[in-house]
Amino acid sequence: MELLEALRAWGPLILAFASAVFTGLVWAMRKEFASKRDVAELEQRTALMERDIEHLPRHDHLNEVKAELGRLNANVQATGAQLQTLGNSMRRVEDYLLNRKGA
Repeated sequence: MELLEALRAWGPLILAFASAVFTGLVWAMRKEFASKRDVAELEQRTALMERDIEHLPRHDHLNEVKAELGRLNANVQATGAQLQTLGNSMRRVEDYLLNRKGA
């Protein structure tokens, strides 16, 4: 009974103090909460980043580029071998023509 009487007497004062403490904490933390403007700005920045990321090459695109570079390298090597063969043939023709003139 004594507890109930104490709560009845001091309860409103305790509730008022707790409410004041809670209000003070919320007031002190008000700068930690995001405003609607901050959230809207963050959403806009996120949308811009997502739009920009969509245009970046993905892993499969890079694999295609690597494969194409491999094919290009093979073609360059084949062309180089053909040019070397053609150069050798031209030297033989040149040697023949030079030796024939001198003879």
